[in-house]
Amino acid sequence: MIVSLVGNATSPAETAAASVVIRHQDWMMLLSRLSPAYLFQEAASTLMLPDTRTLNPFITQDQAYLAINAPLSFGQSLLLVWPQVVAIVAETTVSFAAAYVAFMRQEIRSRS
Repeated sequence: MIVSLVGNATSPAETAAASVVIRHQDWMMLLSRLSPAYLFQEAASTLMLPDTRTLNPFITQDQAYLAINAPLSFGQSLLLVWPQVVAIVAETTVSFAAAYVAFMRQEIRSRS
């Protein structure tokens, strides 16, 4: 929701060059990939649908033409989504560490 608001606020004009639109789309993908829900959805859909070849929305004609028309194996799909899996684990670790540090800084004393 926040990413779509930022995207609407920073969207380039309709007459903007293609490079500006692509740069804006890359920026929006980066912001979306900060969300664990989006990362999980992207990783799960890639693993469950082996016909997915890339997670990049921009594919050249050469890439589409040279792609083999067969489903990817689980190992190949996992290689495709390993950055998402690592990011989910990293975000979980950072969140836990921040919560742990905040908890340890609280002064807790007994009332007796």
